[in-house]
Amino acid sequence: MTSNQIITGNESMWGNVRLSTSQIALINKSPTLVSQLLDYQAAVTAGSLNPIVQGPDGSMFFKEGGGITFASSWKTWPDGEVIGSLAHEIGHFANVKADTDFKSAYAVPSSSPDAYAMSAMVGLHQEGEAVYNNWVVQQEILSNNGPQIYLAGEYKANPDGSVSSTGLQSSLDTQHATDIRSSSLIGSDRQILIDSAMGVYATLPNSVNRQAYFNYYGAASGAQAPAPGTLQSVTFTNNNATNQIGSMSENYSSGNTIQVKFTGTAPSTSTVTNPSGNLLTENVYTSATVNANNATVNLLNGATATVNGTGNTINAGNNVTVTANGTNNTINTGANDLVCTSNNVCNVGANVATGQSIGLTTVDGNGDKIYAENPHTAVDISGQYDTAYGNNDSINFSGSTSGDAVDGTGDSGADWAGVAVDTSASTSDPYPGGSGLDCPDGIDPIIFNLAGGGVQTQGLNTSAARFDMQNSGQADRTGWGTAGEGYLLYDPNDTDNTTAITQDSQLVAGFGALQSLAQQVDGMGTGTLGASDALWQTLKVWGDTTGTGQFQSGQLYTLDQLGIAGINLDATHISQDSNGNTILDDGTYTRADGTTGDIAEVNLMFNPGNGQTPSAADTFAQKQVNQLIQAMAAYAPDAAGSIVAQALPQDQTTLQLAAH
Repeated sequence: MTSNQIITGNESMWGNVRLSTSQIALINKSPTLVSQLLDYQAAVTAGSLNPIVQGPDGSMFFKEGGGITFASSWKTWPDGEVIGSLAHEIGHFANVKADTDFKSAYAVPSSSPDAYAMSAMVGLHQEGEAVYNNWVVQQEILSNNGPQIYLAGEYKANPDGSVSSTGLQSSLDTQHATDIRSSSLIGSDRQILIDSAMGVYATLPNSVNRQAYFNYYGAASGAQAPAPGTLQSVTFTNNNATNQIGSMSENYSSGNTIQVKFTGTAPSTSTVTNPSGNLLTENVYTSATVNANNATVNLLNGATATVNGTGNTINAGNNVTVTANGTNNTINTGANDLVCTSNNVCNVGANVATGQSIGLTTVDGNGDKIYAENPHTAVDISGQYDTAYGNNDSINFSGSTSGDAVDGTGDSGADWAGVAVDTSASTSDPYPGGSGLDCPDGIDPIIFNLAGGGVQTQGLNTSAARFDMQNSGQADRTGWGTAGEGYLLYDPNDTDNTTAITQDSQLVAGFGALQSLAQQVDGMGTGTLGASDALWQTLKVWGDTTGTGQFQSGQLYTLDQLGIAGINLDATHISQDSNGNTILDDGTYTRADGTTGDIAEVNLMFNPGNGQTPSAADTFAQKQVNQLIQAMAAYAPDAAGSIVAQALPQDQTTLQLAAH
């Protein structure tokens, strides 16, 4: 800026705003602000920007489309607050190209698991640029013997109406002092200060809808927000070698932390950890070594990863290379993946999209269970004691085939010498295109909704349930009914209700099995089964109050104890999706008071052999469900056939609503 480059206050860019002499004097103490205002004037003259106007809002300055809008009450503000606000807003215009370049560099598809956070980061960078511009103008005015002008974002309004510091001013001043003392940081000073400002602005309410800036900009992507609690803070770190953002960490009220790490401007990994620092989820974009137990690891297309630990669920995209070290892991593949693992479960093609080519997946290791998730899957198997399950698939073996086996019909392939073949397909029933297996044929349980609604289930990916679905003595990770649903079983030899329910074989295997039992015992396989039928007293309901598949003493009831008076054997086939499970047939049962409830045959999705002990259920919710079932039992008819009260007590009604 030369000596004759000053702001007079008479420029056309000011529109209907007239600054005071003292305010103009402050502007002219900052070469940066003067230069930016002259550029703004040139743009107004050229017609590419609008003159500054005074707006209807009395509380803020803001950038709106093609111009700056002053708060309606700006004339009552101190000079420093007016000029500070102006410096912040013109910073948005001065950094349009930088912001555009940043957005382009860090762009990710809307389908990315971190699309929300990346969109938030891009928006926060715009705010960080404006804050840095505001701070630079502030420092220039101070160095020219002016006062310390306002720094936008330094103060926040509290719920009680008070105002407190955000620490922004102190953070920038302290960081700058550190940077100029370090020869390695001085070149990164600008970006480090922007990172600091982004972190402060992340949790401040924006001027449009008062939502936190992080969520306001994150929602602009159209992606789903992370949901581990309320956002508490966000931290950005700088990679000083490249002068780019190195990582972004989001801390939530739940105690969980989400961290995205970058290689250059592209995300390399993102993780979710719990308050103890244990990994819950990791998304791998490029390459990583993951050390975790009972975690979910998602490998995006083309990624390479080594996963060390037990009980992990590994979801692979296409053209992925994964080495899984440990046991009780489940690997769900895409197309053309290479899986190196032993003694684990591999669901080949589970993540292949409808209509997508399955390609060829290679599984290298010993003792694996390999499930072909789609018809005509192609898989190469290298190792010993592996078993491939599927029908009409191309299964090729290489190397020693000692102990290898194929279970299915219509399969073909190379080098089957020494491979045991079971064409009965009795132990496998792969379903097309999901994240687990469905129940083997004929073991789809009958589930009661005991709370007055429709039968509800938990999807495999979110369920905490572990139950022996294969009657192997080992619990499987499985889709399951929600807490409080009941499971029908045939239990003719236990008059005291002491049987422990631990295996799928103990549950009635669908309406077909129930009709067959009714036909054998009572000579009728249709209509309504009731208390006068001989089969009635041998049927029990397991009320799983936790929804985890873990049987507890006192959860087994007779139908009479629950106030159930009849079961309609003639269910309707609906084949309806329920969170990845399938409600095959839906029917009704009748209570002693004449009302009806919902009962369904449900095909539950499960991952074989992935049955770690679930975490404890929420005790309050569990107590409510326990009370619900106890309340049903308390109002059931006794052996003499007393009638259930027509109206449920108020507290029972509340429990019904809370149970789901």
